[in-house]
Amino acid sequence: MLLERILKADVVARLTASPPRVTEVRSIGGAYISYGKQLADAFVDAPMLLVEAIWKDQELYRKCVPQVHPDAQRLFAICAFQHLKDPRALDVLIWVIRTDEGVVRPHAIWLTADALGALGDPRAVPTLLQALGREPGAGALACKFALERCVNERTRGLVYSYAKFFLHEAPRRGALLMDVVKQAETPNQ
Repeated sequence: MLLERILKADVVARLTASPPRVTEVRSIGGAYISYGKQLADAFVDAPMLLVEAIWKDQELYRKCVPQVHPDAQRLFAICAFQHLKDPRALDVLIWVIRTDEGVVRPHAIWLTADALGALGDPRAVPTLLQALGREPGAGALACKFALERCVNERTRGLVYSYAKFFLHEAPRRGALLMDVVKQAETPNQ
C-alpha cells in the first residue's frame, strides 16, 4: 500500500485536489451503488488506497467520502471493489465479512459478499459459508449469490458438506446451499 502511495503520488494529489462527491442521495442503497462506482473510477489507478481506507482511517479517503456515519464511509470503499474487481482486495474483504460490527453490519455483509462474488475467488468460499450460517435473511442470501460465483470443483465438496449439515439444522439455508452445489455441477459454470 505504501509503495502504491509513493508511486501514485499524482493520483493522490488529483484526488485530494478534486475528490469525487455524492451529488444527490435519494436512498442509502442508491448512494452506495452510485458513489461506489465514482470511487472505483477515481481510484482505478490506485485501488490499494481503498484497501488502506477499509483497514484504517485514512485522511485522503476522508476528504473524498461524504461525512456520513463513520462506518458507512467504509461501505463506500467496499462498494467500489464491486466495480474494480481487484484481486488484491480479497484479504480485506474477507476480514470485513468476518469482523464487521455496528450499525451498518447488514449493509456491510451484503456489499462485501457482493464484492467477493464479483472477484469470484474460490478462497472466499469458507468465509462466505460461515457468514451464510450466521447472518439473518438478506445477508445469508447475499452470501448465497456470492458463493454461486466463487465455487469451483475444489470447493464444491465443502459447500456440499455445509449444505448437508444445514439441511438438518436450518433447512432453508441448507436448500440455498444445495442450489449452489447444483449450479456448480453444471458444465457451463
